[in-house]
Amino acid sequence: MNKAPAIFLILFGLIALSKAAEHVVNVGTKEGKNRFEPYTVNAAVGDTVRFVWVSGKHSVIESDAKRACSASKAPNAFTTEVYEAPKEWVLDIKDASGQKWFYCGVPQHCANGMVGTILIDDGPSKTPPKTPTGPSPKTKTGFEPTPASSAQPFPFTIFIVIGSMLGGSLLTAGIFFLYRWNKKKSGKGDAESLTNIPNDRVIINDNEPNNEVIDNEIRTLDNEVYNNEQEAIRNIDSEVIQRLKNEMTQIIRQEIKNLK
Repeated sequence: MNKAPAIFLILFGLIALSKAAEHVVNVGTKEGKNRFEPYTVNAAVGDTVRFVWVSGKHSVIESDAKRACSASKAPNAFTTEVYEAPKEWVLDIKDASGQKWFYCGVPQHCANGMVGTILIDDGPSKTPPKTPTGPSPKTKTGFEPTPASSAQPFPFTIFIVIGSMLGGSLLTAGIFFLYRWNKKKSGKGDAESLTNIPNDRVIINDNEPNNEVIDNEIRTLDNEVYNNEQEAIRNIDSEVIQRLKNEMTQIIRQEIKNLK
């Protein structure tokens, strides 16, 4: 039964140590600069600040104001001798909330900015409770959006429209070429009927040209008519094809705009 108070004190000490935090301040830098790193420390009552000499010769002296290069007049103010790296010195934070300022006592170091501040809280270091930052749980509803990757009607509809227009254009072109072929055939038939007139039905008189001259004129006229007809057909073909292209382009653009 006598061991109970000792066990209680040990547990209390372990709890106190677990709540205390240690803060490390480098005295001098690896690059050889005369600085405290970090120069501002947030501590709580019960914490410790470990000063570690990294480079050069320095001291740590408490002052009464920020960036003041003179020792504090408080009876319990902390101060160290000038130490050369490597060296360590530990400061226990026992005072209530407030601020403690310190500087390096080596000449010109404080004037060149080698100062620091300890901000003291009145309680042990506390970690604020973490709030969940993840996305809120999803609520199931009767409607679920369809993934964007499954939206395929747009290209499929375009193919249908283009196929329909191509089919209609081919049908129109086929009818037109059939009409042209029939017209060409009928034109040749008329020319042949003119060239095949029996000689006994041709009235010849002494004042008119003979049959050979007439045949040559008919052939010449037939060739001119045929060439003119072919040129007209080619012009019509070009115009019709260009018109079909323009109409198809306009229809495709309009369908795409409507689908959007």
